Amino acid sequence: MVELIAWSTLVAIPLLLLGIAAARAEQAYTATQSLARELAREASLGLDYTQSTPILAADFGLTASDFEVTVACVTNQQPCRAFIAHVGARAYRFIPTAASTMLVTP
Repeated sequence: MVELIAWSTLVAIPLLLLGIAAARAEQAYTATQSLARELAREASLGLDYTQSTPILAADFGLTASDFEVTVACVTNQQPCRAFIAHVGARAYRFIPTAASTMLVTP
């Protein structure tokens, strides 16, 4: 019984917590990639991408406040023909910021 308690405390519980943390980080990374792609696409189509962030984040079980979102025009040409979206996860600073660029095609 003592060995079981010691093994659980020293090995099993830390491994479980590490696995949960890795799954949450993967969830945030996948969400940043999906949000960047979708927001750049919506901006290039002329849609209101600001309303989409909470909906898209909820698809991954997260909130819009979990992300830093920036959508900008790539060129100085008006109307803008290319948009880039940068999305970063606030809780996971070690995850690289996802970026996606979309071109407007006539």
